[in-house]
Amino acid sequence: MNKCKLVKSGGLTRLVIKSLKGQQINEHELYAINCNKVPGLLHLDYYKKKNSFKLSYDITGFTSFKKFLKTPINKESFGIMLNSILKILKQMNAAHFNPQCVLYDFGCTMVNEATKDVYMVYVPVQSFESPNTLREFLLGIIERCSFVQEEDSGYVREYISILNTGIHFSVFDLEEYVNNLLGPNIEREKYIECPKCHETVSVNAAYCKCGMNLHGNSGEISGTYDPAGIKRPPSDDVIPENIPFDRPKYEDEPEDYCPPTTVLNDDEPQVKFDAYLIRVNTEEKTVIDKDTFVIGKSPSSCDYCVSDNSAVSRTHAKITRVEDKFFICDLKSTNKTYVNGEAIDPEVEHEIFSEAKLRLANEDFVFYIEQCG
Repeated sequence: MNKCKLVKSGGLTRLVIKSLKGQQINEHELYAINCNKVPGLLHLDYYKKKNSFKLSYDITGFTSFKKFLKTPINKESFGIMLNSILKILKQMNAAHFNPQCVLYDFGCTMVNEATKDVYMVYVPVQSFESPNTLREFLLGIIERCSFVQEEDSGYVREYISILNTGIHFSVFDLEEYVNNLLGPNIEREKYIECPKCHETVSVNAAYCKCGMNLHGNSGEISGTYDPAGIKRPPSDDVIPENIPFDRPKYEDEPEDYCPPTTVLNDDEPQVKFDAYLIRVNTEEKTVIDKDTFVIGKSPSSCDYCVSDNSAVSRTHAKITRVEDKFFICDLKSTNKTYVNGEAIDPEVEHEIFSEAKLRLANEDFVFYIEQCG
């Protein structure tokens, strides 16, 4: 199980999740989260440390779900809270996110107390699984929730009944329940459109989640504190990374997109890394000693020649180094290039990490990164 811990430094509070051996980051999901493609998921920084990596979520200004549920909650607040969770799940489904990668933990799920909006931790890591299921999480709300005593608790019993229909309870029934719970008030809050990222934002929010100041966009803004919308100054241990000029762009990528920050080891100087390949068939080690390293069967065109395998193309693939990151690109080969068993698209850079399994046609390699100096 991946380890999680809270780290307080420089006035900021972060939730840090450490990777396990063999896990790899899902770049597309990382990009989508930080570009707010799935509103309601906490933004994160990704940084690598030798053969492992960490994910850091800024939760400054939020209240943990665990603490929030201890305050008396009425019927309307309960409905707003559930509606916020359901919206996140629907948006995840539309973006083809894996629901098992949500960290269904009450100490890691966050709430903006000003708006009652819930923010969840999604871990964009291959082979990650939450220790709890969605159903267990939703039932756990009742166990931890402190309800207002004066209200009829019939709506609580109805909620439990929906979840107890089985492991695969009906999300549709739960949506109908929330709609009935909130009634005509479900759309009571007024919204405006952020002129920068075009996301829908509460009229009471002083800032959008992209950091845009919303003052004057729709009358007088009250200045409600929105921890998800404040653009925080970087801490001393954060160094912005540069975007390689040939980094593949995703559909609808904004012009001002800034990639997630890479954080260096705390209190340590920046380290350098070297990379090499191990050819599985012969156990031959080849150091990647160029920023652009071509692999194929043509001795005159390649930096590493696979001369004894006719299935490999003349110039099959290239490995590119950008600072301390490495990318592999298939050069329109006949028999494709694979990363950890999955074929990659030709002429598209694909970031690779230490111990990645590469296959050029039917020739297997293992890619390694090691610290040097």
